[in-house]
Amino acid sequence: MFQNIIATAAIAGTAIYAAYLLMQRERSLASYALVAALLMTAVFHALDLLTVNDPERFIFYKRWSLIAESLLPSTWLLASLSAYRNEVPGSTGIFQKTALAGSLLFIAAAVLLPLESFFYSPDFDVEKILFLSKAGFAFYTCLLVYLIFALVNLEMTLRTAARSARWRIKFDIIGMGALIAALVFYYSQGLLYRTINMTLLPVMSAVMIVAVLFMFYSRTKRGSDVRLYVSRRMAYSSVVILAVGLYLIGLGLLAKDCAISAKTCRKPY
Repeated sequence: MFQNIIATAAIAGTAIYAAYLLMQRERSLASYALVAALLMTAVFHALDLLTVNDPERFIFYKRWSLIAESLLPSTWLLASLSAYRNEVPGSTGIFQKTALAGSLLFIAAAVLLPLESFFYSPDFDVEKILFLSKAGFAFYTCLLVYLIFALVNLEMTLRTAARSARWRIKFDIIGMGALIAALVFYYSQGLLYRTINMTLLPVMSAVMIVAVLFMFYSRTKRGSDVRLYVSRRMAYSSVVILAVGLYLIGLGLLAKDCAISAKTCRKPY
């Protein structure tokens, strides 16, 4: 019951905030990209909630959920590249353009490949865990890379801003970053354990609610008319990459210790 309440609040809040953005006077690539990213996050979250609540229709819901997930890389990457940045023709580097083009492969894979090539779950009605196949592991690992890239872009934007501008945009950037970080946490389990643990959905829901409140407060109280020029060289000194790297290393060490402990417990005496 609690999971359904908090998830419904998160989905509704995210969709309402996206609608609010569409009603604003601002008509830019940044606003449309953020709306698309928010809606895809809400749709994927809603479909996963339906999957958990109705395991008998697991195949139907996860097929559409996978398609929504395939749109997360392109929408969040575009939103992070355009947020509060001057839209100067040709300002996007070749690496960013290649990454945006490559994000279309996620959509092609989700639409063309059969669902069973991504994951399987023989006891989903009991465990709520998806076991990843090779294609699923590759899909979610690459998705994780795109989300980390989006986080780095947001960090670069915040670090580039002058003190007065940073005061105005920091809660919006933190909100977007928190939402992406929650997705990174959700999918990092797949990288480490080759599974997607759908019992973590309440964590995603809670972060979505807090993130949307941060973004709404920033837009309504501090405005959104800040435009910045961002240096690409700042990516080389990214704190996000260091933090995510340490997080994944920590998970790896924890998993190794758990595996050793389990092996020791099974050792005959």
